Order: sequence, then C-alpha cells, then structure tokens
Amino acid sequence: SPAALKAFQQSYWEMIRKAVRRPEALEALRPHGECTVPALLRWCRQLNIQAAEFTAARDNLSGAIEQAKQYIAAHVYSPIKRSQIAASIHMNEEYLSRIFKKEVGVSLVEYITEVKLKAAENLGKSPSECLALEDSQNGTTAAYRAGMPVISVPNRVTEQADFSLATSIIRSLTELL
Repeated sequence: SPAALKAFQQSYWEMIRKAVRRPEALEALRPHGECTVPALLRWCRQLNIQAAEFTAARDNLSGAIEQAKQYIAAHVYSPIKRSQIAASIHMNEEYLSRIFKKEVGVSLVEYITEVKLKAAENLGKSPSECLALEDSQNGTTAAYRAGMPVISVPNRVTEQADFSLATSIIRSLTELL
C-alpha cells in the first residue's frame, strides 16, 4: 500500500541520516513526491550511493587526523608547528585545526601539550625539569600550559606574536651557547 511504502521510506531515511552523522549532507535526497515501488527503489539507490560517498570522505578525514597524530608523535622532542603538520598531510592549516578539534575533541595545541607531557613522563622528568624552545605563540602557549619553562625564539613570521607566557625571549639560538 502507498502508506506502507511511505512509512518504509521515512524509516529508511531516518536510519541513513543517523548512520551518516551529518544529516545535512543528504538533505537533497529528503523524501518527497510520489512513493511507488520503482520510485522508492531509485530513491534508495541514490541515497545509498550518496551516504557511501559521504562516509568515505569522512573516513578520509579520520585518516588525515591519524596522520597528524603520527607526525606529532614522531616529532615530539622537536618544536612542532601547525604549518609543518598541515604540510605533511597536504591540508590547509586552519582546516586541519577545525577538523582536528571536531574529530578529537581537543584543539591541536591541547593535543600537542598532552603528547609533550607524556613524553616528559616517559623520560622520568617532570615538566618543570624540561625546557621548551619555541618560535611560535601556539608552541609557547602549549609548553607553558604543560608547565615547562619556555624560551621563545621569534622569527620573521612570528615576531609580532604575543610571547608573554615565555620564561625568556631571545633573538637567536646562538644566545644559548
């Protein structure tokens, strides 16, 4: 009966929307119009294709987040720049920051801070026994939040940034010699 087909269509629509987790991505395929068996079959095929494409794109984002995490882990004992992470996975810096926060639940800076704290713990050191050398405001902030003394070394790109959280600010690493 047409009423049963319509009820099936509505239930199927809700199931697919929940599975995709971003229902607005499928809004163009919202049920409307005639509900015959052939029309319903066409609609189901289109909806399945669209949902599969969206899910594949979402999975690619998860892969990019994992690659970013791997980059951070591999460079934990070095200054880590958002630009370097983004370049390593061929992604725009701002977009990486947005999707990282959305997918992981914490900002990129917060995540790097946690990884650096864990690295210090693995070395048997408290954060206050470590020294962070940073050339960016975000890096300085991350190290400060981790409880590490921070020596900031601004460069041409970051010289106007706020380094007020740094323990010390120097012009060149040669000043440490």
